[in-house]
Amino acid sequence: MALWTHEAEKYPYVFLAYNNRALADEAQGNLSGAIVDYTKAIALDP
Repeated sequence: MALWTHEAEKYPYVFLAYNNRALADEAQGNLSGAIVDYTKAIALDP
């Protein structure tokens, strides 16, 4: 999780950082965080 947060901060225009952080959030049961990150990933790469 920390890796993807770091990547999203370093490369805010790369959708994969948000997508992968969303996957990690979802796996940990943080569905609201996953939705935020999936939404950002989709906005960056529809």
